[in-house]
Amino acid sequence: MHFKEKKNDDIKIYLAYVLLFALFVFKMFFYSNEGFSVADSRAHMSYIIYMEKNSDILIPKFEDIKMYGTTDVQMYKEGAELLQDNRILYKMEPQTATCYLGHPPLYYKLMQLCDVVHIAEDDSVYVDRQKVSVCNIMLLALTMMLVLITGYKVIEKKGGTWEIHLLFVAISTTLPMYAYLGSGATNDNLSNLGIVIFWMGLISYLDRGYCYKTFWLVACGIMISLLSKLTAGLIVALVTVIIVVVDIIKTKKCGIILNKYFVTTLPVYLLTLLYFGIIYVRYGGLQPSYSQVSSLEEFKSGVFYVAEENRVVLTFAELTERFFKGLWQTWNGTYHSSFMIEREGIFALAYVFVLLLFLGAALLEIISYIKKKGKTNNMVSVAFLVALIITVLQQFDNFYTGYMSRGYLGGYQARYYLPCIPIIAMGACECVLHMQIKTNTIMKNIKKYVVIGLAILLTYSDFIYFVTKIYA
Repeated sequence: MHFKEKKNDDIKIYLAYVLLFALFVFKMFFYSNEGFSVADSRAHMSYIIYMEKNSDILIPKFEDIKMYGTTDVQMYKEGAELLQDNRILYKMEPQTATCYLGHPPLYYKLMQLCDVVHIAEDDSVYVDRQKVSVCNIMLLALTMMLVLITGYKVIEKKGGTWEIHLLFVAISTTLPMYAYLGSGATNDNLSNLGIVIFWMGLISYLDRGYCYKTFWLVACGIMISLLSKLTAGLIVALVTVIIVVVDIIKTKKCGIILNKYFVTTLPVYLLTLLYFGIIYVRYGGLQPSYSQVSSLEEFKSGVFYVAEENRVVLTFAELTERFFKGLWQTWNGTYHSSFMIEREGIFALAYVFVLLLFLGAALLEIISYIKKKGKTNNMVSVAFLVALIITVLQQFDNFYTGYMSRGYLGGYQARYYLPCIPIIAMGACECVLHMQIKTNTIMKNIKKYVVIGLAILLTYSDFIYFVTKIYA
């Protein structure tokens, strides 16, 4: 490649990263300013309020976390108070219901330390809604910066062209629900950061092997993921087990867990285990359920329980269809506080291609592993694919069990798997890179324009398509 051509490609790469990152941040501010509420926002704010009112407590008593009044736009307008520093605080009214969230407290402690809640002298509770949005936007913007910097380095090392960079940044920044959740209060934003840090540790392991950087990134990623959201924690735990097993088979020794680097990270793992040990002793499980922290009467009158006479009768096949249809809808779209917006037709098809490319990368790695008789350089795509399949099946089991015992038909949202977007993006790019290695010039040009077209389609259908539907 000539110097001038290389310089032009570098400019295209930098523009792709800068512009799509800026669009990603803009989308979060857009959703926040439009007043769209993320999933369970009222419950998340109630948890943060509890942590503010009990700032000396690290491990909450979940039965003591009570719900606070609605956080919709009208409530904010009616309850607003202007302080001397020009901050607008919105009054939250206490309710008698118990908060149904049983998540670990790391995200909520972080939000409490960000001073987003104000307790007045008369014990009235006020929320700085703008600060809540800005803190979450900054958290997810930091996460995306790490994703793009890490992805750029990996693709450069693999010799990826500018259109491969464009595809990576497009996939990473254009899944609708990702930016949508970043606009409001939800622990998903911290679990996203946890898995990205974990992924950075895996890349360090592939590049440098055993070293302090590798083991500390992995340990911190696991801790943040587990102490933010158990679904994210399950994914990283499964990936870790797969990587450890593959390393032991490959080296024929247990060096990956018997070394000085791992030993230095033991306090991180012990602190994480301590939290779950205390929760297990208190509630008999790794996460308390709503039925455990609320009264029987409250539980049966809530949204998570449907009286037998009101239950919808569905066969196993119908339940399966409902689960996976809901999973796809929430993966391929986003929603307003009161309705779902989906990508349709060719716009929905774009992410089918992305998932197929990710699946292709995993299959190519498995084939390579078999041909080389147990030798491999990169099992990340395979490990995450297996972890995602197991996690989806586990969520389906929860969905089916919840329906059979309580008549409840929720719990299939794709946001549980959003933290894996960077790995899916990288896997898709690795698959394209592999397809271009043994291809003639004409086919390379065709694939080049297909990749560019896919990236443009993803970008368009993510934001502009939704805005046109919102204001239609």
